[in-house]
Amino acid sequence: MVTTAIRRRTAVRAGLASSGSPPGKQPAISRRRAELSGTPVVVKQLIDAPEAAERYAREVAALKLASRVDPPVVPMLVGTDPGERVLVLEYVDHQPPREG
Repeated sequence: MVTTAIRRRTAVRAGLASSGSPPGKQPAISRRRAELSGTPVVVKQLIDAPEAAERYAREVAALKLASRVDPPVVPMLVGTDPGERVLVLEYVDHQPPREG
């Protein structure tokens, strides 16, 4: 579970980058880069919106299923807080697709 301390550190150290929402509308997702014990992570929260709980559950399930693939095709899911609809994912630098 994501702790309050992690949320506070995230709020202090990270800038908000939200999904592409229409102008004047609150974004349905917020993302913040942060560090946990010196490791870069992305903290993602699905904000109150229609079907937010279902979208959160689908995303967690999809990340868990996709994490079984070797080599990895999605960032590692570091932690979750279902009550707040928060995901903590490993931060992955942009890389071009591998051949083959």
